[in-house]
Amino acid sequence: MRLTGQLLQIPCVVHPEAYPEKYKAKFLSYATVGHPGLLTKQGMDDCYDKYAAPPSDPEFSPQLYRSRQGLAPVYVQVCGADPLRDEALVYERALKENGVKTKFDIYPGVGHGFHIYIPQRKAGLEFVQDFKDGLKWLVAGAVQCTAPPAYPMSVCAHFL
Repeated sequence: MRLTGQLLQIPCVVHPEAYPEKYKAKFLSYATVGHPGLLTKQGMDDCYDKYAAPPSDPEFSPQLYRSRQGLAPVYVQVCGADPLRDEALVYERALKENGVKTKFDIYPGVGHGFHIYIPQRKAGLEFVQDFKDGLKWLVAGAVQCTAPPAYPMSVCAHFL
């Protein structure tokens, strides 16, 4: 299968019970940021409880994979007032450190999924346009994923 990239839009990449020691001090947004009308720590905790996946399973928490080398390029969109913000920031940095090409956009002051509720406002329009541009960037890359067999295909083709 020829994969050109991963599109991580306001992603959840590691369960809070499985934060790697190396990054724990960087994961502050989960407990301190959120928007009551969009997503908060309590809302995420409820999702995790219902999903009931093992927190330390890399298929659920891809931040926990030991290596990210060989993954196709990644486009990441992050909201500044999102409980998931910091894990996305750390994940994007880890991808870069492992030689994965990334494109990254952050939207200060807005919460998780804001673009759904204010699609015609400047920030919503920017988010959607960046999404389209990011998708074009991924498709133009036409890179084959060479991730080791331990990676599920979903890690290589997340949302694409």
